[in-house]
Amino acid sequence: SNNNPIQDFLRSVAYDPDGPYKIKKGVMDAFVKSCAGYSVCTYILGIGDRHQDNILLHQTGHFFHCDYSFILGNDPKKYLPIRITQDMINGMGGWKSDNYCQFLSLTCAAFLTLRRPENVRHLLSLIRLLENCGLPDLEKTQSMDSAIRGVRDRLQLHLSDEEAILFMENLIKDSCASKMWIAVDAIHSLAQRF
Repeated sequence: SNNNPIQDFLRSVAYDPDGPYKIKKGVMDAFVKSCAGYSVCTYILGIGDRHQDNILLHQTGHFFHCDYSFILGNDPKKYLPIRITQDMINGMGGWKSDNYCQFLSLTCAAFLTLRRPENVRHLLSLIRLLENCGLPDLEKTQSMDSAIRGVRDRLQLHLSDEEAILFMENLIKDSCASKMWIAVDAIHSLAQRF
């Protein structure tokens, strides 16, 4: 494969000569679904400071995040709302792959589901319950109202479902197109050496 570290890794731990990209189908599906889930959740919850060292890939294909030091909008890198990179898209099989189509479809479905009025109420109630929990981003760096406003803004509640789908598709394309991820990862790995 030419420069596809995600597929190389998945093939090395879940090789299947008959699977998509010679990877066990269940493992590839887990990768695609977990990318979709995390893309939406980290975006809506404003989970920031995403770089290569706090995103992990398990042998089962599950993609997961660790280190939630920036949550609910207090992010030094607000210009990068979704951590989805070309490597992740390549891992799925590229922009024209069925896996990417499934990723996009799952991402949009999750976004639309979370925008439903009853789900917005539940989500915002759960966030309000975090008051006085000692989370710096809800007590020191911004007010609870500001955090709630940030979540509402990211949910784009003024858009119709069709507009929301287009919004999410553009957010994903813009995040992938952003060369800023390369700089974020380079700066972070440089900082680790000092």
